[in-house]
Amino acid sequence: CKWLFRILFFTKQTLDYFRDNVIIYEELSEVIPPIGGSLNSELLIKTYNKMKKSNKSFILIIDKTESNWYHYKIQEKIHELCEQTGVPEDKIVYISNDMKSDEVYDKWFEKQTKYKTKINFIPYPGNMFHRSEEVRKVEIENGKVYHKIEKYKDREKLPTKKFICLMGHNNTQRDVFWNFFEKNKLNHHTIDSLIYPLFFSSDN
Repeated sequence: CKWLFRILFFTKQTLDYFRDNVIIYEELSEVIPPIGGSLNSELLIKTYNKMKKSNKSFILIIDKTESNWYHYKIQEKIHELCEQTGVPEDKIVYISNDMKSDEVYDKWFEKQTKYKTKINFIPYPGNMFHRSEEVRKVEIENGKVYHKIEKYKDREKLPTKKFICLMGHNNTQRDVFWNFFEKNKLNHHTIDSLIYPLFFSSDN
């Protein structure tokens, strides 16, 4: 199961690079949040020793969840554990679905004064890559192109919407977010994956 999500989230070339250069920090089962709940000094030291023994360059932490690392203060916990264990921060690579994670982390790091060495934050749209591969698989099976997936910079015609709002199921935070969109009349600026059928309209 652990290797399955990696196969789904990354290209073969990326997985080959991981195999040759990193030791992947393993998540503990049934902890919330998955990464934050898995971070502890014992597992970090074990992973670091394994990295050195196998002559790899980095410890790789893959956050496959939604972009909530900052809310859970994951970066602070990693820095604290590195300070406690002596594991160098620059040996930590953190991959997040948050495409602004490197910028947000850099701003946080510049404002604080306690830590002197940065963690390597890498934004990577693993969830989007996984979904795009699912679309391609269905297209191949049915012999029909449903949606042309192309890079923004390669588009001849740019999108007219300003936001993509992906909400798979109902919860309090998503209710608040949707109410914010309605209150500020932002619905017609979005492409939505909506919770409630009654929200679907010709404008979205």
